[in-house]
Amino acid sequence: MQMVMASDSERTVTLIKSIKDAGLSYESMSRFQREAFTMAIPGLKSEADLAKLLSGNLNEVAASMEEKKKQDVYIKKFNNGYRKKKIMK
Repeated sequence: MQMVMASDSERTVTLIKSIKDAGLSYESMSRFQREAFTMAIPGLKSEADLAKLLSGNLNEVAASMEEKKKQDVYIKKFNNGYRKKKIMK
């Protein structure tokens, strides 16, 4: 229940802490673990972002996550505008 109620940043911190507490590193994870964590951590676009995050390179990951947020907002606005035009026809 905690993960459901957590914000994206809280969820990210919790997952990273769990990974480190389990003694995992990017190199020691299986391909499936990497994919699962990449999908579970909000804002990550690729396994490369996961590797950067686990290596402590937070500035690059934060910039990448911010860019993804901007793209998501643009896509949402575009889709909403498209739906409105379609409804008006």
